[in-house]
Amino acid sequence: MFFRGLVAVFLVTTCVVVYNLSGDHNPKPLTILLWTTWSGKESYPYFKEDVVDSKCPQVCLFTRQRRHLKSSAAILFHGKDIYLNDMPSYRSPQQRWIFFSLEPPTATSLSMLEKLDELFNMTMTYRQDSDITTFYGYTVQARKRPRVTVKSKEFWRAPKPGAAVWMVSHCKTDSRRETYVSELQKVLPVDIFGKCGKHVCEPKASDACYQDAAKNYSFYLSFENSICRDYVTEKFFRPLLFDLVPVVLGGGDYVSVAPPGSYINALDFRSPAELGEYLKRVAGDPEWYESFFLWKNHFKLKYEHLGCKLCSKLHSDIASGRTFTYNKFRKWFLEDARCANWKQLLHGRA
Repeated sequence: MFFRGLVAVFLVTTCVVVYNLSGDHNPKPLTILLWTTWSGKESYPYFKEDVVDSKCPQVCLFTRQRRHLKSSAAILFHGKDIYLNDMPSYRSPQQRWIFFSLEPPTATSLSMLEKLDELFNMTMTYRQDSDITTFYGYTVQARKRPRVTVKSKEFWRAPKPGAAVWMVSHCKTDSRRETYVSELQKVLPVDIFGKCGKHVCEPKASDACYQDAAKNYSFYLSFENSICRDYVTEKFFRPLLFDLVPVVLGGGDYVSVAPPGSYINALDFRSPAELGEYLKRVAGDPEWYESFFLWKNHFKLKYEHLGCKLCSKLHSDIASGRTFTYNKFRKWFLEDARCANWKQLLHGRA
């Protein structure tokens, strides 16, 4: 088994054991105990997929077996699955407790947040000031200039029968995006797919649905269910893969993660009506519309390997002897998130 450059992965009941066999790094694995479920499910799919699909530079063992509590270097807690009556009975002074969440604070019980001060040593969230930031995607400059085909350019310039499409399953949200869309529909046709609309595409959110949307619509509404600092999800990145122009409504730092010139920000406009008029002008000008795809000549999208990123950070923290405790966790996660709905943001500028 001891061959350079190989990664062996063993699945034992609910344990995932990862041995990095490259010989270039410390071969001793650190155990990370996944204490809670993930949205009620036993499986943590992101971590499993990451360790299989990538060559992690460090060695870690991810397990759901609580008998490894005392030997674990870190305990990971998924935010919305934390229950105070189900916390570890033992804590080593050297052990890192990690708060993990891909969702904004609105997805976690507010009464629970009050009781999480002085518990966590590390954070792994969408926030850019987390110890580990969980980007759904990010943009890098292509080493080799991608080849944009004539067929692609013809597809971008081809007239689309519909103006905007929205695929959505949550009809009442903290961002009040549903009321924004209602206002937008007064000036621009928006076809709504899923539980909140009249249209259906199955399997929902599949590649086939996005491909069909790209053929029939100029714009995709990438409206987040919460408008919070740094919060950007797959709602933004997936349309980019299918030659759709995302119209974003969210609190993310899109400039830092998005391909330049690839999207339209609803919050740059004074009202839904003003946005709608702008979208009509863009859709009616093939050259202008095509400009939203020029990023494909120079940039590409990449995706995070959460398991590897967590493992590397844990190794470096332990090696450095870094110690830290979030004494005011509620303030950091909730108050510093600066969540608001779209009306509050637009009216705040007036």
